Order: sequence, then structure tokens, then C-alpha cells
Amino acid sequence: MQYSADVVEYFSLCLCLKKIFNEDKCKENRTYGQFTLSSHTSKLFGCFLVLPLYSNITTLEGLAGGVSRLHINENNLYSLSDTNRYCSETEIRVWNTKTLECKEHLGELSACSSFTILNNKTYHSENNVSGDDVIGIWDNRSNNYLGNLEVGKDIYVHCIADFDNKLISGGNDQCIHIWNADTHRELAIIGYLSIPGVNQAHVHFSSGHGHLGNVKCLTAHDNKIYSGSADRTIMIWDSNTYEWIETLVGHKGEVYCITHNANNRLFSGSEDGTIRVWNTNAPFERIETLEGHAGEVRCLAIQGNRLFSGSFDRTIRVWDTVTYECVEILIGHTDTVQCLAIQQNILFSGSYDWSIRMWKIAKPTNIKIEKDEYANDVKISSRKRKLERRDLTDLTQSNGVNIIDLTMD
Repeated sequence: MQYSADVVEYFSLCLCLKKIFNEDKCKENRTYGQFTLSSHTSKLFGCFLVLPLYSNITTLEGLAGGVSRLHINENNLYSLSDTNRYCSETEIRVWNTKTLECKEHLGELSACSSFTILNNKTYHSENNVSGDDVIGIWDNRSNNYLGNLEVGKDIYVHCIADFDNKLISGGNDQCIHIWNADTHRELAIIGYLSIPGVNQAHVHFSSGHGHLGNVKCLTAHDNKIYSGSADRTIMIWDSNTYEWIETLVGHKGEVYCITHNANNRLFSGSEDGTIRVWNTNAPFERIETLEGHAGEVRCLAIQGNRLFSGSFDRTIRVWDTVTYECVEILIGHTDTVQCLAIQQNILFSGSYDWSIRMWKIAKPTNIKIEKDEYANDVKISSRKRKLERRDLTDLTQSNGVNIIDLTMD
């Protein structure tokens, strides 16, 4: 039985696509060779030849509850999850990022909401027996509990971060607490409020500036501390003098997460479902608003010129930090994506669906279109591993024979 050339070409294309999109589609140095398509078939199927840049490798399961925080330190992934529905009991697990084995637990913690890793120590919030929050300290080498830092009476810690060998925390007292990571001495409290039992000499009122809502997120970069709050604002503070610098206003909901890049850009995710981009130098203006999520933005992570955002809508969006366009949507979680962490070319995402997913970030493939000198053909060759959607438009509108090189350099 003989088939027409179009039918043979169609089935050959299907086999080619199956190779590309199978389980190991993102392995490095995998060669798929060349495949020749007529312009007619190219118009029909050219859009499917985009090599996927992000793929779900595996899922870490068996956790005792929803995952609310992730942190990577060397080859270890630390995950914070709730062990009951009321979030009153939590645990921190340590995973080997190479073998994906769960190495150890830090034990059951009472209402832990945040943690960070600094100088081989884990600092985490915890509710003590008297009902007050403290910051507990664990030695990561011996797995021994070293003590805690007293935050204050009736203070609930929402977030913990570190910079320049200092530890910073924010909570429902609407202030930012700063400690020396070596001596564990409290250096400053930034904010409006006078806290009972706190030495007032340590409180920096910053000329009357301070948050009017719970401090939800913190980050620090280039001699500045950035704090996001339930009052819908982001405040910028001098990390040396602890004085107020600027207040960024624009979000229509609580600010849940903030991150920065090396190009003087601050990114903030909010309850209003948007991500706002700010200039971190004067005049500190808003540069762009990224829209697309169908729910509140719960977490952000950045690598190079890619920004990753996790949302209540259960998706992870990938944004180009140059064009501010959404270039990919990662789907797989069945509940809120609460936290993100990146190690080299692996993205980890934690969700309230009780799982941690691992996503492979492949290097892009460059599709270069070359005009054949002797024929009205178009040659598509892979040079650098980068692919842009405008190339596909040129591809589907071209005449003649398209030669598609699917070799990954």
C-alpha cells in the first residue's frame, strides 16, 4: 500500500514531535538531527516545533502538609510545611538536591511561619509556651537547638531574611527587627511603635515613618532594606543608618513578596494579583505592572533575566525582565503555589497541595533563518540555544522548503 508524500511527511513529523516532547526532552547534548518540511506542512505544524524551556522533572511527595517556605543552601533544600490544618504545628525538612532524599527533620515546631539559613545555622520563627513568638536557632551541622532570640510580647513573626551578616524579621508589630548574626545582639527596631519591654534607644522612628500594617516580606540589597506590608506599601530603608528613604505606593492589596535583580529593579507581588516593577534608585518610580495571574501573587524568584511568580491560581508564570512579557506558564500544582527557590537550572516550587515540584530550566535555542543563495528556500539552523516567537512567525510565513535543525548544542 502506498501513501502520498503529504501523508508520509505528516507521520514523520509526528514521530519527530514525539521525540522532542517525551520524558527526557530537556536532557543536554541530545541530538534529534534534521527534518525537512514543505512550506505547507510548516504552516500547519511550525508552531509545535518550539522546544520546551521548562519541564516538570519530578515531584517530592510524602510531606505532612502544605509547603509554605523553601530555602536552598549549598546542596540542601529546606522546606517548611504545616503538619495540621490550623498551621499550629509545623516542620522543617532537609532534602539533598542531588539525590532528592529527605536527610533530616528539625523536629516539630510551634506555628513556624518563616526561616532563613545563615552561617550554618537555621533561624526560624516559633511560638513559645507563653504564646509569644521567638526566633529559634539550630546548628545545621550537629542538628542541635542553640537557643532563641526574643522578639517581643505578643509579636507574631511573618518573615525572616538576612544580609551582611545581619538577621532581619518583620511581623504584626509593624516593625523591622535587626540582629547581629554573630553576637545575636539586637541592633535596631525600625518603625512607628513603642514596644513594651524594649530599650527605646534601639528604636529608630525614622522621622515618623513606618508601616501601618503587618510586615509581610523583606529583602535587602545594595545598602537598602525593602519591606512589604499589609498596608499595601513597600518601604525602603538605609541598611547602615536604618533611616527611612522612600515609600512605594501603588498596590491595591497586601504586599506578600518582594525580590530584586542586579539592574536596580525591585519586583513586588501582591494580593491584588499583580507584580509591580520599581526603580530602586531615585526617583524610585514604578516602571511596569505585570498582569496575568488569576489570583494573588504569593511568591517570587529571579534568575538572570527571568522572573518566576507563584500564585493562588495554582500556576507559575515566567516573565522576561527586559521586555516584561510573560513567556511561559507552568501548570501542575493543584493548590496555591506558596514558595519558590532556584538552584542553577532547577526551579523548586512548594504548594499547599502537599508537594514540591522540580522544574528543569533549559537553555533557550536560537533559531537562525538563512536564505539559500541558489533556491527560494529557508534554512533553520540551531546556533545558540535560544528561541524567540518572532522566528516562528517568519517560519510559518516563509516559502519553499524549511530545514529544521533540532540539534541541541
